[in-house]
Amino acid sequence: MQQITGIFLNIFRRQSSQESEAAIPTSYRDLTRALRVVLEIEPGSSPRPRELLKELRARYPVPLAEIVDGAVWGLERDKLVLRTHAKSNIDDAKRNLMNAARTISSDEEQDLRGIMSHWCGWSPTTAEHCDDPWVRFLRRNYSHLENLVPVLDSLVWEDEILQYPLGHPPQEPWLFLLATPSSFYIYDFQNATMMPAGKTLREVKDGLRSRLWERPESWVEEEPHTDESPFDYFPVYLSLRDENGLHKLRQPILENV
Repeated sequence: MQQITGIFLNIFRRQSSQESEAAIPTSYRDLTRALRVVLEIEPGSSPRPRELLKELRARYPVPLAEIVDGAVWGLERDKLVLRTHAKSNIDDAKRNLMNAARTISSDEEQDLRGIMSHWCGWSPTTAEHCDDPWVRFLRRNYSHLENLVPVLDSLVWEDEILQYPLGHPPQEPWLFLLATPSSFYIYDFQNATMMPAGKTLREVKDGLRSRLWERPESWVEEEPHTDESPFDYFPVYLSLRDENGLHKLRQPILENV
């Protein structure tokens, strides 16, 4: 059995090597596929992945594409991550932390950069979206978490979805990082759960590396105060385009929170 497995692995590696040496593709689907194939056999820091990433970003700047260091997150290899947003600016994240009455040291800033690189695809919440209906919903649903502020989100804004290339449907929202003056929280949209993630950014980073959002005995769920659906307040787009080639919201957003 091991010999058969080895044969198939060698065949895959030869095919992957041939693809990695081929001309750079131009379509979004082919570019991302080629980059993922190369990352199966080469680290993200090697020339070919960097070349493909540069081409992908030049041709398709939205959504932002990054190669994540797999070793940081306990992954088997480096990983292509397609962030939901068009940009990922640490200054936006630092501003959000200041709004939560938190200041960070240079060491903590490194932890913040690390957290921002997580493969869930999130990016810092920009200033114009820090009081959106989804934020007000979370504040009301978890009103015992006083002064709750969004730091990172995995949403897509209306102006960004218009720039999404063919072959890349918007992903459903997933993980969010929020902060209060005393603690950090992870909100898992797909399971509608809010979890305390620690009092420091280092605790958050370590918890993410250990996938504690998947282990309710570690990150214990906060009790919500309503039975409302987050789909009423978070922008979630349909994966298929309409007759005009546009991604539509799954349902209208309730503004009066």
